[in-house]
Amino acid sequence: MCAMLAIRKKLLLVFNLLLLVIMGNFLMSALTDWQAMRVQTGEIIALEAEQNNLKTIEAHLQNKVSLLSQQEIDADILGELARRKNALYGADETVIFTD
Repeated sequence: MCAMLAIRKKLLLVFNLLLLVIMGNFLMSALTDWQAMRVQTGEIIALEAEQNNLKTIEAHLQNKVSLLSQQEIDADILGELARRKNALYGADETVIFTD
């Protein structure tokens, strides 16, 4: 009877150690996944900020192109650009550049 009790205690100890190893493995895996997700979240935030910046630049450039497109040529802007490119403005003139 004592021998059976000793074997039972040893089996229970082995079972508990096995459960601890399994739980430790699960926790390490979960921690690794969580860390990877944090890194990816930081990368996503940085990429979204870059995307917003690029959208702002795109809107600015589209606005500039629309001022010079054949459908909507703005004579004032075109005149300013031509004067600037060819330096056809006087020292006493105020020229407003759009870029």
